[in-house]
Amino acid sequence: MRGGRAGVRQRAVVTALVLAAVAALPAPVAEAAPAGVWLQRTDPLSTDPIRLQVAAVDADGFATPFTGRVTVSVGRTSTTVPVNGATGQEEIEVPTTALAGGSATATAVLRAGGRTLRGSVVGIADVPPTVELRGFGCGVVTPKRTRVAWQVVRLNGRPISYPAWTPASDTFPAYVRSVRPSVITDSLDQPLRTRGAVVIRRGAKRVATIALPSAQRRLLFSAPWRGTVAGRFAPGAYTATVTLVDALGRTSTATQQLLVARSDAGRCA
Repeated sequence: MRGGRAGVRQRAVVTALVLAAVAALPAPVAEAAPAGVWLQRTDPLSTDPIRLQVAAVDADGFATPFTGRVTVSVGRTSTTVPVNGATGQEEIEVPTTALAGGSATATAVLRAGGRTLRGSVVGIADVPPTVELRGFGCGVVTPKRTRVAWQVVRLNGRPISYPAWTPASDTFPAYVRSVRPSVITDSLDQPLRTRGAVVIRRGAKRVATIALPSAQRRLLFSAPWRGTVAGRFAPGAYTATVTLVDALGRTSTATQQLLVARSDAGRCA
């Protein structure tokens, strides 16, 4: 779920949360009392939110009005949404923002005809990462250009559209520092804190790690790589890999090529 590079990171995952079962409860033979709960996926391609149809049926199989709630749980994480099926059924959306990935249980607890009905099904929830990243800038690090920058290109499955701009070679990374776009948010548009690190390698050898402490990050963010050509790192070709982790342990990662040089003249035009 969390592997892969940035270009395929936010893939169209078919969440195998198979929600199609009837949980029948005993009903008096003499009357058609509420007897069961029906849960069914209505959009198998939707991973955030998960779309479900909830219904209550009586002992004769006819729909009966209900109120209640549906909870989708993965490990210690869960999301609950209210339901109110005046016609005996309702289509709902269950956000997966608060869910980890793994074995999932969907449980409906409904009140219908004065009775409490319960139904549960088990499946798998494959929750994609919240953000997809790529390197930002010309990929050259010099004494005057000492930051490694990243850009969020997809957020909660939606591509990010930036205002029209063409950064001049001498403005990077000032643009990143001066412009304040929206921060990274979850699928409910609430700010999302992330932590992580940038690992710098030359070939297979790790030469630096830049810690990214827990914070609300902007859609354009950068990390300082100090002392690049002041004796610590020799000019040449490097790679930088960024990893962001949210509070649920969902990971987004991306790698960009870097060139360490004493000047960027002619390199970032």
